[in-house]
Amino acid sequence: MPSHTPIQSRIARGQLPVVRPFPSTDALFVDLKAGVHQICTPTVVQSARQRLLVKAVTICTLWIGLYGLMLAIGRDGLSVAYLAACALFAWADALVAMNVTHDANHSAMFVARRANRAVGFLTDVIGISSHVWRYVHNSRHHTYPNIEGADHDIDSGGVLRLSYDHPRRWWHRYQHLYFPLVYLLNFSAHNLRDIRMFVTGRVDQHTQLPHMTAGDRVAFCLGKLLCFLMLWALPAVVCGWTTALAGLAVIAVVFNLTLATVFQLAHIVPDALTPPEFCRAGPTNTWSEHQLATTANFATQSRSIGWLVGGLNFQIEHHLFPRLPHTCYPLVSDYVRTTCQDHGVAYVEYPTFREALRQHAVALRTLGRKD
Repeated sequence: MPSHTPIQSRIARGQLPVVRPFPSTDALFVDLKAGVHQICTPTVVQSARQRLLVKAVTICTLWIGLYGLMLAIGRDGLSVAYLAACALFAWADALVAMNVTHDANHSAMFVARRANRAVGFLTDVIGISSHVWRYVHNSRHHTYPNIEGADHDIDSGGVLRLSYDHPRRWWHRYQHLYFPLVYLLNFSAHNLRDIRMFVTGRVDQHTQLPHMTAGDRVAFCLGKLLCFLMLWALPAVVCGWTTALAGLAVIAVVFNLTLATVFQLAHIVPDALTPPEFCRAGPTNTWSEHQLATTANFATQSRSIGWLVGGLNFQIEHHLFPRLPHTCYPLVSDYVRTTCQDHGVAYVEYPTFREALRQHAVALRTLGRKD
């Protein structure tokens, strides 16, 4: 099970919703952990982290370069070339989020906590609070994926129905058609959610946000300021406010659609949907079995997709071992698959990105028409 604070302690402190805790015995995870530790020796993990660091430097250099290109082109005013440069920058923005900050915020990039936090601060610069992300994503989503009230990734405010535990409305019947429009705004909504949690000190009406130190508060405010300067203020000064506004719209569309699609393909697919009775009763299986029941891999044979999405196509391995650098996932996936089969636990995997996207639409259609 996760190596951070025990689940029941966090429930007692009001930092997790009251959901039935997982059984303390988890034979599948014992076998998985033993085998993965044999494969991922300290030398192997160190090498994987070095590859990840080279990749991170490459992506961040590209990110900075494309930002400069965007400003340089924008000095001549609004044009197709400027909007294309904005789209490329947004794509690089998403690469940073998936390949760099995601690992850092899982403490997977470095051994040192401060080094991970320093790189993780890039999440704040992009526009998403790393403090809020580490709690909402690491502690809640990674503990109870697809469980209503615990996993905020399935909470769309009623616009989409992503769980059988959500009330079904008439418009959900068409959600498999309009979901891309919702995803265009997804991570922009995270920015507003962060501010609400920061001001209220609560995740929702039942759960408080973990205590923020003075340093955490400074980092939160500084991140929002730098994001504002990078995405709006500096482009407005250099390119003019109308050009900057058009560019900001393109950046938001490309960034939001990319991240929302990649993250949702792992959990909102037919073979990973949480059954209605499971949603209402709470988990009855072990922690590792729940991760496998609610998570799917896709396109794991594609090196290019794996490189672009930061190993998020190996979501099963990521959920089981989130503190491993994503450059380790291809090394352990065969062992994880075989061990799951030996224990009679399904290992869900879609061969291509296109098939996973198709299955995501199928799942949305099912959720929109079935209670």
